[in-house]
Amino acid sequence: MSVQTVTVVRGAVDKYGNPLPGTQRAVEQCVVAPMATASVGGVMGWSTTDYTLYPPPGADIRQGDQVRLADGTLWKVDGHPFAWANPFTGTAAGGEVHIVRVG
Repeated sequence: MSVQTVTVVRGAVDKYGNPLPGTQRAVEQCVVAPMATASVGGVMGWSTTDYTLYPPPGADIRQGDQVRLADGTLWKVDGHPFAWANPFTGTAAGGEVHIVRVG
């Protein structure tokens, strides 16, 4: 795991669905942690294929966004990001975003 600043890349389309220039912005104090997946067929072992991004509270990361990590690799948001909050106080605690490598 590491704490790093990531760049969120958000694409845009015009009213006809044609791609437009997107936006990029930095999100600081994110934690990036590997997700381990078990091998198939009863063979013991682990391989890292995806990552979980834990952004700080209020980070605007959406399904369809791409995330550039500090090492320059590009990842896409897979599924809907989840925002954590304390159930007793409502205090925002950050989020959880599943990301997969692009290309």
